[in-house]
This record gives sequence, C-alpha cells and structure tokens, in this order.
Amino acid sequence: MHKALIVDDEIPVRVAVTKLGNWKKWHIETPILYAENGKEALKVLMEVHPCLVFVDMQMPIMNGVQFMERARELAPDLSCRFIIVSGYDTFDYAKAGIRYGATDYLLKPVVADELNEAIGRAMQGLFPSEDFGDSQEKKQSEFSADEVTELVHTAIETRYSENLKIQEFADKYYFSREYLSRLFKNRYGIGIYEYLTKVRMDRAKSLLAHCSSDRLFRRRLLFQGLPGIHRTDSQRVSKRACAPKGQLTGSLFCIPQRFLPLAFIPKTFLETASMFPGAFL
Repeated sequence: MHKALIVDDEIPVRVAVTKLGNWKKWHIETPILYAENGKEALKVLMEVHPCLVFVDMQMPIMNGVQFMERARELAPDLSCRFIIVSGYDTFDYAKAGIRYGATDYLLKPVVADELNEAIGRAMQGLFPSEDFGDSQEKKQSEFSADEVTELVHTAIETRYSENLKIQEFADKYYFSREYLSRLFKNRYGIGIYEYLTKVRMDRAKSLLAHCSSDRLFRRRLLFQGLPGIHRTDSQRVSKRACAPKGQLTGSLFCIPQRFLPLAFIPKTFLETASMFPGAFL
C-alpha cells in the first residue's frame, strides 16, 4: 500500500482530507502521517517517502513554497506528487506549485469529488501500469456537495421528530460540521438547526389545528355513553389539582384511566403530544 502525507497547520483541514479521500480505491493507506509546518514535513518526507503530499501554502516556521523548494533540493529524484490545498487563490502560489511539480491546486474548504479527482490524476501519473479498478458503487464519501445538502434537507423533512445532529451528517458524508452548515445555508438561505426548528413548528401548528376540532370529538366520546362518566362541576379541575395515580389528567377534567381507551384519543393529538410532551401536561 502507498502512503500519503498531509502538511497543514489546521487540524480540521487534516481531518477533512483524511475522511474525504477514497484511499482504498487508489491503494493508499488511510493517512496517519501529518505535519503542521514545512520543517516537520521535510523530516517525515525523507524518512517515510510518501507518494502523495498534500501541502498548505500558509504555515508557520516554513510555508508550503519553501517546503516544496527544499524538498526538491534535498531529493531531486524524489518520486512523489504534491497536491496544494490552500485557502488563497493567488497566481504566485499556483506558479510556485507548477515550478516544484504540484499536480493540482485545491481551494479550501476541501470538496470530496475535487479531492478524489486530484488523487486519481496523481496516482495514475505515478503508477500508470497499476490497476486501480473502477468501482461502480457510489460510496458516501463520493457524494457531491449539492447531493449531500439535498440529502440533509430530505432527512430533516422526513425525520424532524428525531434528535437530529449536524455531526451525524458530517460523519456519514465525510464533511466537516462547519462546511456542511455553510453549504446548507448557501443553498437554502437558512441554517440547518434553524430549518429543523421551522419544520417542527410548522408541523406542530398543523397538528394543533386538527387538535382543536378533535377536542370536541373527545369530549363527546368521554361524556356520552361511557359507563361511570358523569359531567359535573366537580370534574372541572385544574391541571394542578391532579387525580390519584392511575388516572389521566387534563386541563379541564380528571378521568379514571380505565374509562379512556387509547383508541379513543385521536392520532393527531398523540403525535403532537409526542413532539412537545410538555404542551399537554
């Protein structure tokens, strides 16, 4: 298996590159080689000889340009490919990358499909006779940014009653939390948590609108034809004047549980209560 080195002083970028790369496809070990600056990277480069080196341009002690220049001086016959990962889209950096043999220039934040295309070009250039195959199955790490935001949007629409977390989607699709949040807001004009809250509130309003008509239905069932139930002033108790244990309590009355089968409670009322359990206590 081939090895890759990630040189960047930002931990989130190192994590993103590690998670987003389709390493198995290109016969590369999942990266465990990291450096926070060019000086550290030179030492690792000379000892381990990775075939791919991801290089940030702006780093302390020794920046990306200085690192690539020094690496070529120390090992002119070094058979590795540099892939620049930078937050700066400047001509000088691009020109320096070309001079020292960089095969691609990726802008932060890192996008999965762009990263894997760059890895593929570098590996095919280094090992033209190696059979990397071409998997037909689309892995979660190969979804585009637009596809991932659409999947998150759909999940919120269908799973709004669950305890959804941004980290769940970040781990599943190999995007950082910050990048995923930015993508979603750019596309839909609202943050992920804000949209989740909006969907929940809209659904609750719809359910409560149904519950207003259901309330009359419930009262008629409770007070017409059920044995042992008599509508009296004494049954109009507040929610604080609770019935003994084993009875259902409400804001207007306390009814023994044995007289209120679950089937008589409308589904919309139960669904709303499950979303906002404190609303009906």
